Amino acid sequence: MKDREAEQLRKVPVTILTGFLGSGKTTLLNFVLKARHGYKYAIIENEVGQIGIDNQLLKTANATAAHTTEQVVLLDNGCLCCTVRSDLVEAVKQILLKADAEAANVLDGILIETTGLADPGPVCKTFYVEPDLRERTRVDCVLTVVDACHFLQQLSRSRSEGAVNESMQQVAFADKILLNKVDAASAASLQEVETTIRSINALCPILRCSLAKNPSELPLDELFTAQGFSLDRILERMLEKPGEGSWQLSTPMESSDGRRSKRAKTGGFLRASRHDAGVGSCSIALTGAPLVIQRFVEVMSALKNEHALDLYRYKGVVCVKEASGELKQAVLQGVHDMCEFEPRGDWPDGKEPLSQLVFIGRNLERDKWMRLFTFCQSGVLDDPEDRRGGTQA
Repeated sequence: MKDREAEQLRKVPVTILTGFLGSGKTTLLNFVLKARHGYKYAIIENEVGQIGIDNQLLKTANATAAHTTEQVVLLDNGCLCCTVRSDLVEAVKQILLKADAEAANVLDGILIETTGLADPGPVCKTFYVEPDLRERTRVDCVLTVVDACHFLQQLSRSRSEGAVNESMQQVAFADKILLNKVDAASAASLQEVETTIRSINALCPILRCSLAKNPSELPLDELFTAQGFSLDRILERMLEKPGEGSWQLSTPMESSDGRRSKRAKTGGFLRASRHDAGVGSCSIALTGAPLVIQRFVEVMSALKNEHALDLYRYKGVVCVKEASGELKQAVLQGVHDMCEFEPRGDWPDGKEPLSQLVFIGRNLERDKWMRLFTFCQSGVLDDPEDRRGGTQA
């Protein structure tokens, strides 16, 4: 398994940059393209964004060519820039070809800017399903830029029935949050914004910044190598002392430690909850017995098929029992209905079986799912209704 991990690390890491319109994504990208930071990143910009990459950076023969194809521009600081006008897959391929042609231009990473109204899910899934991209790249992180001054308003703005709350989705998908424009927000406002973010995505690190004033203070090496899709890094942020079969649930009316805020008690906290009351994150930890691998696969297949649209992100490390009776460690990660479940080697001798999972999304049915995952250990379902999900022994 060490060889496979090494192979993954050799692939070009991809950071998907998202955030609502005006949050500061383009400010961040312009800094990356201008600064002498020593890293060689490829930037893929979505042309329909509100404000484009600084045109002064792109005054080259390639940049002024006809706009009928993807143009890859090599900048003075070693970074590459490409504007997406049609096919993201083709844009990534062009970036890789350009990097291959430049012997000294080994890429440190690819940064993909999404539009302010984009759901990051389909972009993540692209790197799962496209064979050429799977071979050369790996999704490393979903980085969401949040406007500290306007985030709560963006969450609570009126939407038509069934409309997507883009700001909430972008936070839910994030592996790391850049909380921008903190210099223009009060301490109380920042606390409220961070509490709200934690209620949506309890595991995501939050980095405060002022991109327009002090972009050079950003630790780029940490920012774009978050390994958000690395299960080892995920576990570091999961439950520190999980109890047997315990669940921790954060909803839009609770902080990440489960306590209701004072404003929540008075009904004034996060008015957006009337639009997306079911969005949150939940973690599960099961100890004492391994999960029977066939049952676990059946349960996860049923969950992702039934709740594909509502499961934004899910990941975990589990102890599974194979048909031979051997205990193995396996890793799980998924986006909507796209899921990877792979073995990672033998379970350590003498270590108690432990399975840890985290789900981020809408309408997470914790009681039912708890029974289903317990079934993966014991083979017994407490509620016969749960058998309808295709999880019979």
